[in-house]
Amino acid sequence: IVQHLSETTLPDLHMQAVKSFVQFSKIEEVTPSYHRRYDFFVSKFSSMCFDSSENIEVQKRMRLSGLQGLQGVIRKTVGDDLLVNIWEPAHIGKICPSLIFNMHEDADWTDRDTSSVERIQATVLDESTPSGLAETCLQNLLAKASFGHIKSVLDPILKHLDNNSLWVPNAFAIHLFQIVMFSIQGQYCYLVVQALIEKLNVQDE
Repeated sequence: IVQHLSETTLPDLHMQAVKSFVQFSKIEEVTPSYHRRYDFFVSKFSSMCFDSSENIEVQKRMRLSGLQGLQGVIRKTVGDDLLVNIWEPAHIGKICPSLIFNMHEDADWTDRDTSSVERIQATVLDESTPSGLAETCLQNLLAKASFGHIKSVLDPILKHLDNNSLWVPNAFAIHLFQIVMFSIQGQYCYLVVQALIEKLNVQDE
């Protein structure tokens, strides 16, 4: 039913479908359904995150709904690799750009303070805005990443920054990687530094 609602062209039905999915994602199942697939929902919710409706209020609501849907997918799947490997490029390659796009698009990065990572911990995010909810989702996703998943997340992040020329000015890129370093498990931070050094070496060549 949720999938059928999501396939309509009416924004209100899309948003109702997301609400239903989010409620479903909060249900703790005694026996997980390993045959259930989330490909459609990852694609649908990700596309909602890029909504470009002319009505700004509808656009904001659609993007928030898409982010809430992705949050539900992460909640439902990320803790059990047997359910669906959310870290596969086909999935994470849609989820990460959706989150980063809303973090950047919905916030003013002019004169943003990026002097310390501690301020991230002290910041209370406004999850009623796409940027606030997207940042919360990214932090939650990164916090669940194991050693083998770090590269899976970093690859689409670096690619999105490249494709959208978000390295300069550098305030957003710095903020993004501060979130990454703050959110992942401490013993994996060197992987982030390693990935950035490798990228710089490639750029120099």
